[in-house]
Amino acid sequence: MSERRVLIVDFSADSRNRPFGSAVAAALPAGVDHEIVRCDAVDDWGRRASEVSHLILSGSDIPLPRSEAWFEPTRRQVRTVIESGLPVFGICFGHQLIVQSLGAPDMVRRADVGEFGITELTPLPAFASDPVVGRGLGRPLRGYNLHADEVVAETAVPALGLTLLARSEACAVQAYHVAGRPVWGVQFHPELTGEAVAAAVAVAPLSFGQPAPDAAAIDRIAHGPSCRHPGIFAAFLAVDRR
Repeated sequence: MSERRVLIVDFSADSRNRPFGSAVAAALPAGVDHEIVRCDAVDDWGRRASEVSHLILSGSDIPLPRSEAWFEPTRRQVRTVIESGLPVFGICFGHQLIVQSLGAPDMVRRADVGEFGITELTPLPAFASDPVVGRGLGRPLRGYNLHADEVVAETAVPALGLTLLARSEACAVQAYHVAGRPVWGVQFHPELTGEAVAAAVAVAPLSFGQPAPDAAAIDRIAHGPSCRHPGIFAAFLAVDRR
């Protein structure tokens, strides 16, 4: 495997408060060369993407259906990077952003039921042979979710040629591969620790009109079996540009 250089685009609203980008960096294999850039520096990270081997789009505490001035330039830049053949991996917000970039903004919507905490993941037929999510997702098949928005499977899957890899009871698109491209997205957070998720779960659902879990449930997230999956990043870094 040739030298890997990873660019992480950090979509945290405030990287000091909820640092999604640095959590991704901490989940990378030891010694991998990486750089974190802020999401709103679109021109900066767009230029840097031509100098790296892999691009990771982080999660966020910014709801994607909300409009920000940098959203549309970012979608154009993501589309350009994907068309260049660079391997791209999107997490939660990043996973939804890939779909919007290749399709349309309305391919992401507010979910009927958000997911906050530990979620059981159901593998779909393509999961077993997938070289990234299928190879890198550890057992048991559970993930940390922090989302109230979702990819619209009914429109995005046929229009974009998405190969679905996993779902959950409340979310039809927990993981996908873009057919013919080295591009993957996961709705869950393979990079976060239980402690980080527990802290978010204590407050995040309230922002979307959902009750926060009780103290016992939050404690189980923080101190129970880990649902962190750094193996996904190792598997992603084994993928070459196409």
